[in-house]
Amino acid sequence: MSGAALIGWGLFNVVEGVIDHQVLGIHHVNELVGRDRYIYWDMGFLLWGASMVAAGAWLFRSGQRQRSATRVAAASLS
Repeated sequence: MSGAALIGWGLFNVVEGVIDHQVLGIHHVNELVGRDRYIYWDMGFLLWGASMVAAGAWLFRSGQRQRSATRVAAASLS
């Protein structure tokens, strides 16, 4: 469950970051720094979103493996 949530939040951040920050330029992550530094904050935001997707995928897969192993163990006991 937490893995799927991280994947969703991370995907939202990546899509929102690319569209709003890079393509449309509606706003940037930190507009208190100079314009020449917007890109660093925006890229950090994208990397954070991608990290959330990767961590969520890892959690999701490990949860599936654990559930699968539990089912196999339960079936062998019957």
